[in-house]
Amino acid sequence: MMNRTFITIQAKIKEFEAPDWVAWFTVKLKPILPSFTAEMLVIITADINCTNYQVIVEGLGTVFPEMTLVRTQEITKVLVEHLKKFATLFSSPGCRQSISSDAEWLNANLGPFTTVANYSDLKALNVSGLAALETLSPGQKAELLFDPTTGALENVTVVKEVLSSILKSSDEKQLEKFFEKFVEVSKEENITYIRNVEVRDTMLNLTLTALAPNFPLFQTSDYELWFQINLVVLLASFRPSVLVVIPTNLTCDSYNAILKGLETALVVLPSGLKVELKSSIDQLLQSPPEDCTPPRPVGLVST
Repeated sequence: MMNRTFITIQAKIKEFEAPDWVAWFTVKLKPILPSFTAEMLVIITADINCTNYQVIVEGLGTVFPEMTLVRTQEITKVLVEHLKKFATLFSSPGCRQSISSDAEWLNANLGPFTTVANYSDLKALNVSGLAALETLSPGQKAELLFDPTTGALENVTVVKEVLSSILKSSDEKQLEKFFEKFVEVSKEENITYIRNVEVRDTMLNLTLTALAPNFPLFQTSDYELWFQINLVVLLASFRPSVLVVIPTNLTCDSYNAILKGLETALVVLPSGLKVELKSSIDQLLQSPPEDCTPPRPVGLVST
């Protein structure tokens, strides 16, 4: 049905006035708009002013949740390329009426498709990730931290702002999504530990504080995910005092999952950074769960 309707629209596009774009993309097409394709978008935006373009984005944005992931990715690519091609136009005063920030600019010109765009594309559009923080996806926020132009990994204030924006979300999966990208970029950049102590301390403390209420519900696989993958580059800041957040009634498997993560992190640290983590491991080894017999010998991990 979308194909037949689009043929009708395409024949009339040159005659469209501003009210027509509004009528079609916010009312008439809405029931079938989730089927709107990237190819159609290329055609319909080929010769369009920024005001009518923004109406199209608004209309597509209302059905964003109903689109498949592949379709949102394809449409996002077209929108981004259009904005790059006509960057001068979209940065002109006439196209920025009622827009006073990068966040508002993204909302008007990409809408919810912002969260699907590559972080590098947002940079190419001269958008400040920090200024538009609330519009970014968890993965984009992780990439922002590693962006050398933000200096985030040397700035604890920025790190707090980024993590706080994730932790205050009602979507509990945001933290996992953030760390999924955080781990990915860490590996790409060959980062084995975060060097700035204050930044590392802050990230670990905020994350563990957020996770702590859920620890009693964690399965062994959850402890493996967080201590062997997600938190590894932060574990140099895992001091004995942090052990208070770890439940005392761990299963043996969960206990060993945590130990393995701490030991993995210890191996890659320079000797000067091993002291606190080594002390935490030693303390953890001294108090294994009751079902862990025999207890692992203290001093198993070398310095």
